[in-house]
Amino acid sequence: MSEADHTEVTVARERSTIEFPYADLSEATGIVRVIHQSGGLPMDRDQIAVRMGQKPTSGAFTTKVSAARMFQLVEVQPGSGKIAITPLGHELISLDEARQQKARAEAFLNVELYRKLYDEFRNRHLPPRPTGLEQAMVGFGVAPKQRTNARYAFDRSAKQAGYFDHGPDRLVAPVAITPHPTVSTPATGLAVAQAAQMSAASVTVECQLDGVIVALIDKLPTEGPFPAAKREAWLTMMAMAFDMAYGPEPGVRPPPGGRAPSFLGGAPMDTPAMQEEVRAARPDPARQGARAMDLSQPAPRFAGGGPAAPIPGVDSEFED
Repeated sequence: MSEADHTEVTVARERSTIEFPYADLSEATGIVRVIHQSGGLPMDRDQIAVRMGQKPTSGAFTTKVSAARMFQLVEVQPGSGKIAITPLGHELISLDEARQQKARAEAFLNVELYRKLYDEFRNRHLPPRPTGLEQAMVGFGVAPKQRTNARYAFDRSAKQAGYFDHGPDRLVAPVAITPHPTVSTPATGLAVAQAAQMSAASVTVECQLDGVIVALIDKLPTEGPFPAAKREAWLTMMAMAFDMAYGPEPGVRPPPGGRAPSFLGGAPMDTPAMQEEVRAARPDPARQGARAMDLSQPAPRFAGGGPAAPIPGVDSEFED
C-alpha cells in the first residue's frame, strides 16, 4: 500500500459516523439571535458573519452554523442557501422563560450523539470522565481523535439545556417552569368568591380589583358576535360597578332614562333613589388599598340585597 493510500485510509477511519457539534448550544443560539435582531428574515452566511465580526469561511463561524443546524435552530433553504430560523429557534429566543427552557431541552436531544447518550444512560450514572464518557462516545461513532472535543461540547450543552441541574454525573430532563398567569381566565372572579363562601360563613377575599368588576370582565365573550343589547347591558353594569367601587364621578353618568339590567331589578338608573344607593355603596377609604370584599355582607338594595358573591343573575343576563 502506498503512502497516499495509507493516508486516505487513516482519514477515513478517523471520520465520525455519528453527528455531533463542536460548538455548544449557547454558541448556536448566537446565530439565531443575529438573524432575529436583523429582522428575522432568512440571511446569507456572509450577512450573518459580518454581524458577528467573523469571516464567513472561518472555522469558528462554520462550527457555530453547523451546530445551530444540528440543534435544529436554523435550516438552510434549498436553492438560495440562505439560513432561516426554525420554529424551535423562535421558541428558544422567546421572552417566556418556560418556552425557552422547553426549547433548549428539545434542541439538546435533536443532536444524534446526545440523544444516544440520553437514551443509553437515562436513569443511570454517566461513565466517569474523561476516559469512560469519551469511550462511550467512541462506541457510538465518534472518531477517537475527536472524542475530547465532542465531550467538551456535550458537557457545556447539557448544562445549558438543564440536563445537569441535578449534577453532572447523570442526564435528567428538566421540568418546564410553570408561568404565572397575567390575565384573568373565564369564571376566575366567581370561582374565587364561591370557594371563599364554601370555606367559611364570613370570609374576606383580598383582590386587586373589586369582585363585581372582576365578575363582569369574566363575562366578556372570547369571540363574537356580541349583540348591541348585551353590550349596552354590560356597559351599564360596569358603570354601576365603577360607582360602587370608586364612587360616582361628576359628568360620568348612565344614559338618561336608562334602566338597570333585569338581575338588578330593572330600576331606573337616573333617579335620586338609585344615585343614593350608589353613593351609599362607596367603599370605606380605609379599605381601598386592599380592595377587600366582605362576602358576609349583603349587596346594595339595587343589586337585590343578597350576598355579595356569587352575583345572582350575571350569567342569565348574557344568555340568549
